[in-house]
Amino acid sequence: MPKTELRVIEYVSAMRKESPNLGKEIIAKELLRLHGITVSSSTVGRVISRHGLFFGTSPLHKAKRKQALEKLTHQHTDVHQSEFELASDKESAALFPLPNFS
Repeated sequence: MPKTELRVIEYVSAMRKESPNLGKEIIAKELLRLHGITVSSSTVGRVISRHGLFFGTSPLHKAKRKQALEKLTHQHTDVHQSEFELASDKESAALFPLPNFS
């Protein structure tokens, strides 16, 4: 999956901050008209969602903003538990036997 250019993300963010209820279709058209950037409305929608660009005061925007924040928080704290699981005592003893000093 190709990555979205940083300048596209910045433009989408600026447009949403300036006009919080601006939809993805209009933003895609404005990017082309103002900056000569061609992106699909789906790409704009993904940018809005991934970066939590919900600045409106409507209940829907508040809910989406909360959901986006929870998702971002979960992604950054979601560590594969298996990477940090400790082996049981029996497994540890087999892997790291203590020397017998008797």
